[in-house]
Amino acid sequence: MLYFVSMKAIIFDVDGVLLDSLPAHLAICRDLARKYELDLDIPDKDVFVKDIVSKGVKISPMEDFFKAVGFPDKQAQQANEYYSQHFSTEYEVFPFVFVPEAIKKLRQEGYVLGIVTSNVLKNIKVPLEGIFDFFDENLVFAKDSFSNYTKDKALRMAAVRLGCAPKDLLYIGDQLADYKAAHQIGTLFVGTTYGWGITKDDRKFKIIDSLDELLEI
Repeated sequence: MLYFVSMKAIIFDVDGVLLDSLPAHLAICRDLARKYELDLDIPDKDVFVKDIVSKGVKISPMEDFFKAVGFPDKQAQQANEYYSQHFSTEYEVFPFVFVPEAIKKLRQEGYVLGIVTSNVLKNIKVPLEGIFDFFDENLVFAKDSFSNYTKDKALRMAAVRLGCAPKDLLYIGDQLADYKAAHQIGTLFVGTTYGWGITKDDRKFKIIDSLDELLEI
């Protein structure tokens, strides 16, 4: 497909793209709701996607995630601080089963791989330990990478470090906010239907049901 001929690098969001982390994020919400004595009915994955994400409720960064499931502002801030310090050690998260092999094959094909995520770095390094080295360390951007972090700024910085234009990058994400960040600066975008917020009904951009499909593009 000529659509991707000029691509210099593939940049990935992490949660919902590389990591099957939504169940763990909902689990920490349940645990902290009990800890803070909040009378909340935290949804399961399917209800969360259908009733919250699909309606355009902001869920990123993580403080917004807590607010989306009902945490008041003060408790959402406290929960976010706890999340940043404890999530990576107290909650198990694993890559989607098809991710390790797909990432290895993309590197073998000569693609430069990067990361742009609203999560903090330590929360992604632990579960990606087996494949993290396949990503160029100069192209890994997390929420704690620089002040006033946004994904569109991180994508611009990735293009600068590669010496290319934003249009020569391909960004893989799982939320409409990811698409908007890429679209804002002219970066190509592909959405994953197996993640947190993009469905097979989305028609604004190309979608994939598995990371393996990138190898066919």
